[in-house]
Amino acid sequence: MGSVTTDTHDWVPPKSTIARDFGSASHTYNPAARLQRYMGQVLLDQLKEGLHQAQGADGLQILDLGSGTGWFTGQLASIPGSQVTGVDIAAGMLRYARSANPSGIRWIEADAEALPLPDNSVDVVFSNLMIQWCRDPAGVLAECRRVLRPGGRLLVSTLLEGTLDELREAWHRADPGHQHVNRFESEARFREQAL
Repeated sequence: MGSVTTDTHDWVPPKSTIARDFGSASHTYNPAARLQRYMGQVLLDQLKEGLHQAQGADGLQILDLGSGTGWFTGQLASIPGSQVTGVDIAAGMLRYARSANPSGIRWIEADAEALPLPDNSVDVVFSNLMIQWCRDPAGVLAECRRVLRPGGRLLVSTLLEGTLDELREAWHRADPGHQHVNRFESEARFREQAL
C-alpha cells in the first residue's frame, strides 16, 4: 500500500491540465452541470437581494471568477447598470462563453491567483464552484479582496470536506487503496483562509 497524503491540495492537477480539460469539455459542460447551476442560482439570488447598495460612478463592476461557459456571466450582465468581466483559466471555455453570450461582456483568460485587474476595481466578485480547483485558495481569496472596492461583495460557493462521501465509499469498496474522488478543504480550514 502506498502512503496516504494529508495535504488536501496534493490531488489538484496542474493548472495547464485543468485549463485543457475544462476547455475541451466546454461544448458538453452545461447539460451536465446541474450542481453548478443550482449553486450559482443561490449566489445570484443573494446578489440580487442585496443590490440596494450604491454602485460606483462607472456602474456596478462585477467579476465572474471562474466564469466557465458563461452560464451566469450573461445573467450577471442583465443586471441594470452592470459592467461584467468573465475570467477563466480555460481558453476553450472562454471561446464558448463569447459565442453563447451577449456582446458587452469583457472576457479575460487568467489565473485566479494572479488577476490582471487593478486594486479596488470591482464591486462584486461572483465565483461559483471554482475555488476547489485551486492549490492555493487563500491566494485566490486574497486576490478577491485586493480587487474588491471598499464595501464590495464576495459571493463564493465551493465544495468542502464531506462532499461526494457516498461516491468515495463506493469507490473504496470497488477499488481499495486508490483515490478516485477529489478531496476537499474542511469548512474550518476554508474559513481560516477567508480571513
